[in-house]
Amino acid sequence: MFDIVKVELEDFRSFRGKHSFAFPTEPGLYAVTGKNLVNPQLGANGIGKTSLFEAIRWCNYGSTSRGLRAGDIINWGAKSCSVTVHQLIGNEDLTVTRTQSPNSLRLNGTIVDQETLEKHLRLGPEAFTYAVMIPQFGEFFFDKLPSDKLALFSQIMELDYWLEKSEEAAKLAKEVFEAKANVEREIARFTGQLETIDADVEDLKVKNKTFADAEAQRIKRLKQRIVELQANLAEIDKASEFATKTLSNLSIKLERVERGAKKCPTCGQPVKNKDLDDLLTNQSDFERQLRKLERDKVALQAEIKSLDLSPRKNPYADEITQKLAAKAKAKAKITDLKADMDALNEDHTALSFWVGGFKRVRLFIVEQALQQLELEINNSLGSLGLLDWRIELDVERENKSGGITKGFTVMVYPPDAETPVKLEAYSGGETQRLRLAGNLGLANLIMERAGLRNTIEIFDEPSSHLSEEGLLDLADTLAERALVTGRRCMIIEHNLLDYAFAGIITVVKGPDGSHVTSTP
Repeated sequence: MFDIVKVELEDFRSFRGKHSFAFPTEPGLYAVTGKNLVNPQLGANGIGKTSLFEAIRWCNYGSTSRGLRAGDIINWGAKSCSVTVHQLIGNEDLTVTRTQSPNSLRLNGTIVDQETLEKHLRLGPEAFTYAVMIPQFGEFFFDKLPSDKLALFSQIMELDYWLEKSEEAAKLAKEVFEAKANVEREIARFTGQLETIDADVEDLKVKNKTFADAEAQRIKRLKQRIVELQANLAEIDKASEFATKTLSNLSIKLERVERGAKKCPTCGQPVKNKDLDDLLTNQSDFERQLRKLERDKVALQAEIKSLDLSPRKNPYADEITQKLAAKAKAKAKITDLKADMDALNEDHTALSFWVGGFKRVRLFIVEQALQQLELEINNSLGSLGLLDWRIELDVERENKSGGITKGFTVMVYPPDAETPVKLEAYSGGETQRLRLAGNLGLANLIMERAGLRNTIEIFDEPSSHLSEEGLLDLADTLAERALVTGRRCMIIEHNLLDYAFAGIITVVKGPDGSHVTSTP
């Protein structure tokens, strides 16, 4: 529900001091008129009829429909002003108080900012202007340029939300595309690493085999050398054994000679001194030979011991292992990157779809809203005296390149017309009826979009250019609208028709400022 219960004013424009106006509660068409006791020649002009309702807009949004704010709304001679509006929005009872000098804004007694307040009001200033209070000096919806009509329609229908989502999807798609490029570069980098690693491994395998072959040859040569040395040792052992045995025999001979043997124990010949010398010489030679053999044996044994048959560690084996580990990591990274690429491709496909998808959703909403708005407007045309007239509306379309061709077009078909006639071609009275039909339809659409059931509408001097018949049609239309929808429709006029209004609200301007009286 959207209902304004009461408005309280203090030193607002022509209302000097404190004033309170409670809105009528019964549905129906109410007239708002006035008396000027200060300047009777002005009639009902300048007495504060409009100010009474502009106070509501100023309180809720900080400016009047004509853009007045700050000191412009303070009563002449006063230093400050305040307005309090008691209203029911949805299921919330809202009391909004705005003061000027000092400036403050309170919602149910708590200081708030304008953004917070409008979340509770659920209507922005433009929507309020076209759905609740149609001002005297405001443009009718049909009077706006196609681009301005579209801007207002987009704001009311929150169509920019879908364009923003489309742009957001496009931005995200661009980011995903850039991420894909980064992943592709990473895949190329790791693929290059794999190629380098494979080349390195092949080279290392060749070096590894060469080293292993060389090592096998080295061990083979060592084994052959050991065999040779062991053979030499065997020869030395034989020579040592012979030399040892010979020395033993020589020692026996020498011992006998030294004991005075006259004959050689072997040949029986007499031993001479020369023989002794020869024996001693032979003994000395064999002893030297034996010592040499011992030295050679030690040398050979040392050489054999120094020959290491254990294989040396292949330095290329570890490098190959490291390279293969790096290759496994690179392949795993490529697998992960390809999985990332698959996910990014899916995201990019989805986002690319929604770049246009959000626009298509927007167009669908537009088409549905246009159909409803056309129906609302056309239903009002007949009651406003434009029998058999028809309105068609069109708005943006998506072109072949995926862009949007913008422009809100109103096409008016008078009776029996096959082609539309421009709004500017009609008389003042006809144009005013068309304008009113457009605003009545738009008001219904705004409230439906906001999820609110409106119970009050204010029309400030909507009768411009209307004949007496047109005024009656307008009064009948608003009266029926009020009764059918359960609204209180208020029409602000200078000269009242002889009409069965549900009540008359009179604003009287006297020497002490304006005040309000009501007549059932």
